[in-house]
Amino acid sequence: MTKQIKQVATTEEYIVVRYQDNAIGVYNRYGNAKRALREIAEEHGFEYDPNWTTRQLGKKLIDTLGDGVPAIADNDYIVYIDANGTVICGERFEGDTKEGLRTIAEKYNISYEKGWNTHQFGRKVIEHLLSVKSHIEEFLRKNTMLFYNERDLQVNLALFLKGKGYYDNVFLEYSLPAEKLYPNVKSSADVRIDIVVEKNGKYIPIELKYKTEKVIGKLCRFGEEFLNTRILKKQSAQNIGKYSFWKDIERVERIKENFKNVQSGFCVFITSVPLNFRGFKNTLK
Repeated sequence: MTKQIKQVATTEEYIVVRYQDNAIGVYNRYGNAKRALREIAEEHGFEYDPNWTTRQLGKKLIDTLGDGVPAIADNDYIVYIDANGTVICGERFEGDTKEGLRTIAEKYNISYEKGWNTHQFGRKVIEHLLSVKSHIEEFLRKNTMLFYNERDLQVNLALFLKGKGYYDNVFLEYSLPAEKLYPNVKSSADVRIDIVVEKNGKYIPIELKYKTEKVIGKLCRFGEEFLNTRILKKQSAQNIGKYSFWKDIERVERIKENFKNVQSGFCVFITSVPLNFRGFKNTLK
């Protein structure tokens, strides 16, 4: 019997669902959605055109087997289409639901209490996986490449958050009149926030800092390779960089204090410079 989905959270490996009756389901996510859809179709005797795209096959399968609901979710598998039109497929976790939740919690460092029932545990896991913090951490796990500069990091993170299909809006360089934050400071310049995400009328600002050591290596541009090329430059003045980071924190705190629809905020500091992990260097004599 197909169950209606109330809330769903996905990672690169798992899918956690809260059904309309508030029960919890855990699924292993298929790596190859199209192959999974074909297996499900063949199992149910559903005829399909091999030339259909993954999205076409997923939608037609859901329309046919879903009993009028926008997803297929039962004791064997789940198929649904997220806000970006991506077809997500999974098969039921082999152990019991609580074991699946423990597996996910341990993998993603989600704290939990042994006394929680499956419903409490499931809601906690879903809440964590749908958080901005979890999405930023997932982005950093998946993107081990070098970003060429802070703007490169900013754009790639924004695209990743947009691609989650969870947020209503993802804004870059979110502009705010300076006097709204600093009424006692005369300035014609606007305050610009690196990224702001919006969900259900609530906003979360994200500020980024990216400080690097010099890196020489292979650079590919326009189909050509350049050897022994400077990929990243050395960014000195660690004290100033760390001071700028603390200014970011102060700015995000001030934004949260002044705007009732700002739910929380994040400041992310990514660096390959060892000095940035230490206390401020004493340059005063």
